[in-house]
Amino acid sequence: MTDPLTTGALASAAATTLVHAMSTDLWEQVKFRIAQLLTRGRPGERDALAERLEGSRTEIMEAPGDRTRAGVETGRWQGQIEALLGLGTLDPVELRGFITEFEGDVTARTATTVIQRNDLSGDATGYIVGSGTQVVQHRDD
Repeated sequence: MTDPLTTGALASAAATTLVHAMSTDLWEQVKFRIAQLLTRGRPGERDALAERLEGSRTEIMEAPGDRTRAGVETGRWQGQIEALLGLGTLDPVELRGFITEFEGDVTARTATTVIQRNDLSGDATGYIVGSGTQVVQHRDD
């Protein structure tokens, strides 16, 4: 019997990788690979699954940056992946391979860099609030 905590974590990681890939140039590769995994032993279902995957991608692409929508799609796929793991029709080792294969590349392609410029003059004081790495340069003109 599969440990439900392990199953849930594995399904969550796979679904997160899948949904994040929907807005990257890796999408076609990811879609092909996950469709293979989720329909193993049932190749006749592959086209229908590919259509559902494309429907999810459309949802994500219509609202870029919408974390709520991404969360809904991630939850949807996590539930389906978890169910297949529970039924034993999805090999957890192969699913881990999928995550390992794509997770790093997907993360790198969805990372965001923000460049902000603040111009102050006179005796003004500027405040920068944020997180992550910040580089502050001061120029006296």
